[in-house]
Amino acid sequence: MAISATKEGNRNALKHGLAASVRREPKLCNLAAQLAQAMADERPDSTLRHAAEQLALAFLDLYRIEFHKVTLLQRRTALTPERSKLFEGQFLSETGPDFEHAAAYLRAREALATVDRYERKALSRLMSCSKAYFLAEERAAGWTL
Repeated sequence: MAISATKEGNRNALKHGLAASVRREPKLCNLAAQLAQAMADERPDSTLRHAAEQLALAFLDLYRIEFHKVTLLQRRTALTPERSKLFEGQFLSETGPDFEHAAAYLRAREALATVDRYERKALSRLMSCSKAYFLAEERAAGWTL
């Protein structure tokens, strides 16, 4: 049973486009390399460079998930800035933008719940990578506690 749930989770991750590594996207991979380079600052410590690379990849993975979430909401709602102007002053009515935004969230809640799971996992990874980076930076600087 656990195996089928894992397979289903993998299929969903592929379907949402969130399972692919940042390393597979050339633009994000180049950006990760630039971020890691800036964080490691040409220091010779390979542990620090590796930690900086992992931190940059984790940050960009979280960024990609956030972007997917925003795109998902934009696709689920028909409320455009131009259409929003038609409803000026009609807050909390059944035809106003507040109602339409709430309805869009309700329509998107299942998809948003799925993205939230990816987001929590990516945030956890970012926190772990941040800790590893700062520990590596302390070691590289010769600081001891």
